[in-house]
Amino acid sequence: MNLIQNYLFIFSIGVVLSAIFLVLAKRISLKYKLYDDPKNDSIKRHKKPISFLGGAAVLASFIVCLVIIWALGKINNFGFTGEKISALFVAGITAWFYGFWDDTYWQKREKIGQSAKILLQIPIVLALSFVLYLAGMKYLIFGSALPGIFLASFLFLFISNAVNLQDGVDGLASGIILISLLGFSIVFAFYNHLLLFLVCASVCGALASFLVFNWHPASIFLGNNGSYFLGFLIALMAIMASEPSRFFYSLNPLLIIGFPILNVAYVFAKRIIEGKSPFRADRNHVHDHLLMKTNSVVKSVLYIYFFHAILVALGVIVLITYL
Repeated sequence: MNLIQNYLFIFSIGVVLSAIFLVLAKRISLKYKLYDDPKNDSIKRHKKPISFLGGAAVLASFIVCLVIIWALGKINNFGFTGEKISALFVAGITAWFYGFWDDTYWQKREKIGQSAKILLQIPIVLALSFVLYLAGMKYLIFGSALPGIFLASFLFLFISNAVNLQDGVDGLASGIILISLLGFSIVFAFYNHLLLFLVCASVCGALASFLVFNWHPASIFLGNNGSYFLGFLIALMAIMASEPSRFFYSLNPLLIIGFPILNVAYVFAKRIIEGKSPFRADRNHVHDHLLMKTNSVVKSVLYIYFFHAILVALGVIVLITYL
């Protein structure tokens, strides 16, 4: 199979697996009461409990696809190392599990603030960066590993939380990540980085299925477990698409992440100007303002998709033009 055929093969598997796991996730949520209950929370927009295990279904699809990608690499002598596949497996599950803990344990503990959660994330992202470094997925600054590990950790922390903040409207976070991963797919095709190219394909397929369930009115959410996992994943893609020896060139992958970064900058700046904690939850996100103007979830999401797609296209063009 050629490059496109391999991509479509893995993408299709991701679509099918995700659809199966999403149906199972909804049943598990119903049985064990694993859902997002809007009761006594004025920030939430949905009116009835909805499963937050969408992220678990996407992760399960990702894990099975990793095994298939590894087997495909063995059959076709693509040179995929077991260390990199294993590192992606371990890092993905770790990022997801932190979010799942947030969904299940911390959501019931009102006294635990967002700043405390971020403090706990710091050792986790440092550990993930070190695991990926040992597996050869590293970011060296002036040939030195330590600053690269710290910078990668910061990006994992920042982007994961940025994606989590974006998950406030049906179909928004998952659609944005899907567009970003399509952009990274193009970049890795030009880089001839087949492993990450196929990893992008697997998650794009999983998210394509998920969007069917998550489109307004959503029947399942990503949950914090899904947003932290996907935030970690696109942060990793941005790091691997960077070139530390060319500083400004290395910033271009952040364009492909795009809108979540701008939303965080806007929200944090507004909260600080108003004398509030930047971590305090509110309805001052860009999507909140769009919703007030359009009075339509679908229109608001599509407007953001369009703007985000422009940022992604710019990032891709710059990266492949100045290879």
